[in-house]
Amino acid sequence: CEGYYETSGDLIVCTTHQLYRYYQSFDLLILDEVDAFPFKGDEVLENIALNSLKKAGRIIYSSATIDDYIKKFIDKREYKVVNLYRRPHNHDLIVPRIIYLPKIIIPLYVFNYLLHTKRQIIIFILKF
Repeated sequence: CEGYYETSGDLIVCTTHQLYRYYQSFDLLILDEVDAFPFKGDEVLENIALNSLKKAGRIIYSSATIDDYIKKFIDKREYKVVNLYRRPHNHDLIVPRIIYLPKIIIPLYVFNYLLHTKRQIIIFILKF
């Protein structure tokens, strides 16, 4: 979105703040992570996004975590909700597991788990 602002391209990627330069320019606008800063709770950005659409334009709001704010936002505008429970590769979405262990056992558990798995994993260790 930097420099010359023409909407003749097939795809334009920009921040929600940059949408103010594109008044009634888009047939389709896809906003990702609407549950996060800076979009969440910012009525100015909501209006900028809506104003960047052409008269018959459509908007898709994407979020992995729909909280009470997003539910109210959806209800206020009478939007339709589509829930996706599978990724494009047709595998179920991963549900995180929380395992509480004594500090002394954590390194042994992680090491043993890594030795016996062939899957990609993300491990978060929180210090309390």
